[in-house]
Amino acid sequence: MRAREHLGIVLQQRRAEAGLSQEEMAARTGFHRTYLSLLERGLKNPSLPALLRLAAGYDLTAAELLGRVERRVAADPAFIAEDPQPPRPPAREC
Repeated sequence: MRAREHLGIVLQQRRAEAGLSQEEMAARTGFHRTYLSLLERGLKNPSLPALLRLAAGYDLTAAELLGRVERRVAADPAFIAEDPQPPRPPAREC
């Protein structure tokens, strides 16, 4: 399982703990419900600003949110690091 999938599970669990629908969480975070759905299903990686907004909307600090993800990753023997970016071609000299 990838880190983004662990994040999705944490977001889904936290939303369930709060007893909120995706629509209600969308209103709290300012994100569209479909974006939250993609995050919860582990299909999207949020940017840092988005992660900060998500944490606030879920009544967590960014450290608490990432700590929950980190604990899940540490306990997952099947953790897969994110796909590495392909190497960039060398810069051209002008």
